Amino acid sequence: MNMKKAIFAMVSALAAMVGASPASATIYQYTMVSTNIGRAADVLTINTATKSATFKGGYIDASFTSNELANFTGGAFANFSGVFTSFSGTFDSGALVNTTLNNIGRGVPKFEFLPISGSEERFYIRGIQWTTLNTDVSWQVSSFTVLPDPVNVPEPAMLGLFGAGAVMVMMGRRRRSVGKAQGSARLATA
Repeated sequence: MNMKKAIFAMVSALAAMVGASPASATIYQYTMVSTNIGRAADVLTINTATKSATFKGGYIDASFTSNELANFTGGAFANFSGVFTSFSGTFDSGALVNTTLNNIGRGVPKFEFLPISGSEERFYIRGIQWTTLNTDVSWQVSSFTVLPDPVNVPEPAMLGLFGAGAVMVMMGRRRRSVGKAQGSARLATA
């Protein structure tokens, strides 16, 4: 391989590293008070990388997944909704009834963050039927936190480095095999 191609390969790899934005998982945590029961604080933790959430506290112990969570950007007034791809758990000592997440007459099971006023936001679980409650449930958001990512996610620039290294190894092997073939040809003619 000639020198121009080698320089082009190195510049391309460098451009890929510089142009790549770092990847990361964001974990959002909301502390809320149930508006249906009005007592204990429950904590909703959303992980955008795994598209999953856990909701634990005095009155709920649940976990769910949703493809929309990958696009969740958090914030004090999130104004966001998504359809459950899985949901399991209990609410106020009642078990989940519609475990298949079918529409049971109240719409497709989903979650929503909705600002109610300039200073209040609520989180809703809609379309889920519990043994002790046959209505949508909601919580008033009392605090919001972004947690540090506990798992390192490889940056795209790092993948560019691996790619550049692979290209260089392939170039070196090709150069070596071409050199050996030329050396064998010289011995044969001597």
